[in-house]
Order: sequence, then structure tokens, then C-alpha cells
Amino acid sequence: MGIPNVLLTVLGVVIGFVISYRASSGYDRYYQGRSGWTDLAKSCRALSRLIWIHIPLKIAPEQIGPNGKHADTEVAIARRVMEEKRIALDLLEGFVIAVKHHLRGERGIYYEDLYPFIKPLHNRASSVLLTLSVILFYLDTPP
Repeated sequence: MGIPNVLLTVLGVVIGFVISYRASSGYDRYYQGRSGWTDLAKSCRALSRLIWIHIPLKIAPEQIGPNGKHADTEVAIARRVMEEKRIALDLLEGFVIAVKHHLRGERGIYYEDLYPFIKPLHNRASSVLLTLSVILFYLDTPP
């Protein structure tokens, strides 16, 4: 062979460094993504705990009628507050799942793991859904 041994050795060392650097940078990107995902899940869990513990089942002053009596019974109000708390917790869990689908480049809401959490919002026609869909559309389009 016409190639000197020193050149092959140097070339082998350089290729080894390049492969090592590429593997190391790939692991760094994986680790940063994993830590970001962990932070997102941890923050959503903490917010869920805050919602569940710190939102009382009391009657707000605006729900008291003009004659000083409750517009609804306390039990009905407590049930409504519990339902809204559950919806808020479902939406938080749905947000994490929606981020997963967004990062994978999957569009839409009709996924087996996502739709049950956002179904209460999907059944209601509201301006909030329209606003969120416009925001998601602009986030999904490249600049």
C-alpha cells in the first residue's frame, strides 16, 4: 500500500475524535430534552396540586343572591367547583400530551391519549378554543 502508517494512525485518531464528539453532542441534546421534559411534567404536577388543594369549595360573594340567600345550594356549588377542578386537571394533563404530539410533528386533537382530556372543551363552542387554535396555527408555521 502506498499510504504511510503514520498517516493512517493520525487519520484514525482524528476520525475517532470526530465520532466521539458527535456521540457526546448527541447525548447532550438528548439530556437537555429529557431534563426539559421532566421540568414540564414536574411543573404541571405542582400546578395540579396547587389547584386541587388551594381552590376552596366555598361560595364566592358574587354567587349570593340579592336577598342574602345562596342562588344555588351549597352542595350544587361544591359539585360544580369539583367538576371545574377536574376539568382544569384534565387540561393540564392534556397540555403535556399535546406538547408531546407537537414535538413529534403530529397535528390535530383526535389521539387516543389526548382527546379524553380535552373533550369537555371540544364539546363547547367558545371563543377560547378559536383563540387557542389560531395561536397553535401560528406556532406551528415556520417563520
